[in-house]
Amino acid sequence: MSENGWHEYSKLVLSELNKHGEKLEKISEEMVRHGQEIAQLRLKASTWGAVSAAIVSIGAYVMSKLGS
Repeated sequence: MSENGWHEYSKLVLSELNKHGEKLEKISEEMVRHGQEIAQLRLKASTWGAVSAAIVSIGAYVMSKLGS
């Protein structure tokens, strides 16, 4: 490959690397955002689980007192 051809090819390679770098940054940002969304969903799920458990426990307690 001539020196002239390599110079043009190296520009193409650098351009493609820059494009891929930008895409990787976007993917990384999306992963962070999705991680935050998952953390929020986990918190909501645990809160609703605790509320549900409390309701069932109170119901069981009331039923045991009414049955006595």
